[in-house]
Amino acid sequence: MVAGNSGRHIFLHLLGSATSFGWEDDLLVQQGQITDLHVTGPDTIALTSDQQVFSGGSGNRKVEAMTVTTEDGQWHFRGGRVITKPLGSALNSGVFTDANGDGRVDMKTYEIGVGDHATLPVDITIQRASFGWQAKSNVPVRATINGVFFNLLASTGWLNLSPDGKIAPQPPTGLRIVK
Repeated sequence: MVAGNSGRHIFLHLLGSATSFGWEDDLLVQQGQITDLHVTGPDTIALTSDQQVFSGGSGNRKVEAMTVTTEDGQWHFRGGRVITKPLGSALNSGVFTDANGDGRVDMKTYEIGVGDHATLPVDITIQRASFGWQAKSNVPVRATINGVFFNLLASTGWLNLSPDGKIAPQPPTGLRIVK
């Protein structure tokens, strides 16, 4: 799966199947104590911490395209600009608090966040069987095989397309995906 925004894309190895999945990567890439914080406008900040993002700025690891949150996760920033905040709240330096009570005011940086896009590759597999055709797909499919229309739900296992024998088990011709 590809996830990210116009300034940063990452590839995540998916776990699961069909329409239920997660990923094995930890999206939290940095957590550190805030060492300098300035509110620079009604929706903008400039901040630094005692921890840097590993390889930040190298290749595709553009730190300004990553999502920074407050310790309690209520405020989200990208490139120093607010992207999520509690309803009716105004930005001030007090939004960063010691939410977990460890005596440090931390920030967290994530690979992806609110407003980023995720692209999941579509996988449709159709195979011939002795009785007709079977298919499995991680997305719903409407298609025709040899002129016979079918609807296919996302599934983790093989689904029979032709229990009534309408689609003969010869090589497909005129396979067409209907949008």
